Amino acid sequence: MGTKIFFILCIYLLYAGIIHGQNLEGNITYAWQSPQKVLFNGPYRPLISLGDSVKITIRGTVDLRPYEVEKKRGGFLGIGAKRYREIVHDYKNADQVNIFTGIDETNWRISAKQVDRETQVLTATMENGSFFDGMKKNLSLLAFIEEPGKNLVQGTANLIIRMEIDSRPRIAQIIKYLRDYQPNEFTAIRELLEVGNVMKQYPNELCDELFNFYKNEQQETLKIVKTELLQYLLLKSPDNSAIRVKLADSYLQDGNFEGAKQQAKIEIARLKAIDPTKMTTDNRVLLADAYIVMAGTAELEQQGTQANAFQVAVSFYKLAGDQYKQSGMEKHPKCRDLILKQSKALQRIGSRAAFEEAVHLLEGYLAKTE
Repeated sequence: MGTKIFFILCIYLLYAGIIHGQNLEGNITYAWQSPQKVLFNGPYRPLISLGDSVKITIRGTVDLRPYEVEKKRGGFLGIGAKRYREIVHDYKNADQVNIFTGIDETNWRISAKQVDRETQVLTATMENGSFFDGMKKNLSLLAFIEEPGKNLVQGTANLIIRMEIDSRPRIAQIIKYLRDYQPNEFTAIRELLEVGNVMKQYPNELCDELFNFYKNEQQETLKIVKTELLQYLLLKSPDNSAIRVKLADSYLQDGNFEGAKQQAKIEIARLKAIDPTKMTTDNRVLLADAYIVMAGTAELEQQGTQANAFQVAVSFYKLAGDQYKQSGMEKHPKCRDLILKQSKALQRIGSRAAFEEAVHLLEGYLAKTE
């Protein structure tokens, strides 16, 4: 038995009406005698991948079976009449013609279920092969007018086929693939992510789901691929603040202090530019995390050889603490970790005032959490 229901094609056969959303558009040629690959133009690659939801709309007319008849005109009582041939057209709307749609993969079969007069739901079933191989394939849409007795000399078609791909459901299939097969090299992970349109259509959602999956389920793999994965995800989703801050922290852990500072500064500037009245809790937590990266680079970059390195770190820790407080996270473990880091930095400054501040900070935190 094959692996079933990896994507659904909803076929709408319409003669008129406005099509909403971003679509890929192509034509179905009358002369095609067998399923042919449709050439599409539009904002996305015209490729289907497992997990996609694909809506197809076909509209227009077909002169399906035109034929010639001989007629006469002129003359008198039939004498001297001129004979001529005239084409009798057989125009039909798209929903009156059998139009085949399928995919260009021999290991797959498309079965159709008629929902109503205008709608079919087609299920893709894998006859041979495996989910492992199928997830890495780009599939193309095939179509042709599946009618007997077509007149290839005089028949014509003006059929526009529009395909709207929604790759959001593929994210769950990607997570399933990673959970089942556990690739631990970034190149293998990237190969999977670049199939289809999901990275272009849903970069933020895919990035968040992907990183949360590795963080919660495959931490050992995350240690191996973390920096490369975050670099790739940030390239594909440059406005994703969470990914940028995670990359800054990864650079810090790897000793890439310049990279850590660069990414943290970008995110600090972006988040500080938000109207304070519109700052969300997530925004404030990310800003705090970026400040913590800056503090970490101040502490570690010179290994404490600069006299003010720990003072700079304390300043950034204080800024982070302010954001946590405004987020109502004073009892959160992240706030506890921050206070411990800030206290250690104060102690390493070496002055009596700094030591007393560290003691006061710890006592204040303990009093609030009792």
